[in-house]
Amino acid sequence: MSSRLAQEEANRKNAEQLALLHKQVSRLEMASESGRSGRRRRRGAPAAVVPPVALSPAVPPLESTTAVSSISVSTGLQTGPFSLPMHPTAHPAIPATSVIIPPPSVATGTATATTADLDARQQQWTSLVDQFGVERLLKHGWEWVSGNYLPLYTFQPVTRITEVWDEYVAGLNGFLAVRDLDEHWQARWRRNISTLRTENCRRKKITALVETLARKPNWSVNLALRFLREKYETHPDLKKPRTFCEYLQKGGGTGTKDVLAAAANYP
Repeated sequence: MSSRLAQEEANRKNAEQLALLHKQVSRLEMASESGRSGRRRRRGAPAAVVPPVALSPAVPPLESTTAVSSISVSTGLQTGPFSLPMHPTAHPAIPATSVIIPPPSVATGTATATTADLDARQQQWTSLVDQFGVERLLKHGWEWVSGNYLPLYTFQPVTRITEVWDEYVAGLNGFLAVRDLDEHWQARWRRNISTLRTENCRRKKITALVETLARKPNWSVNLALRFLREKYETHPDLKKPRTFCEYLQKGGGTGTKDVLAAAANYP
């Protein structure tokens, strides 16, 4: 009797466990079906589109994958190959021809430049490259002032009197010669800056002296420079360029007259 009751109790517990197992399986199936339906709905929804990053209106996008083999200047200067950035908007391809490198940085008084303005700059820069060479031009900073490129320049440090002449006719340290600055841009390159005006007037005393000496009968620029080197670059009190400039200016030009008088007995 007791064994039968124990068997019935075991069967009852087995039935309860089986029913619980069926409920758990049913819930799992329902959850699985719900997940598949959600995925189907998500697959059917349109994908979110991320708009492209807006470009500055001042810089139009360039043709994608357009490659330029090299950029060169009429003087033969070349840069390495590069590829233009990609952008989906179609634009005319840049021709693979030699172009003139513009100044790396140009300060302007306006926020934007028109196409005509850019064309004018390019034409003027091309003319400057033809006249002076790109290497010298790129030694200078540049401003675009009243429709013209205007170079920036500071007089170079000199230690000998004759270096003032070298700066004037040939340029020092790769910069344009001061004579070229004066002839092409007149006084505008000095921008009415007091220090540049003062130093220009000071050094003009030496360059004018060389030109005066070179006009003497049987004299030349080379002879005038040799005279200054031998007579004044070794002078204990006058060998420094600034001191010599001040000497030429003293007494309303009496220093210059003394130098010309000394030249009368040279060589």
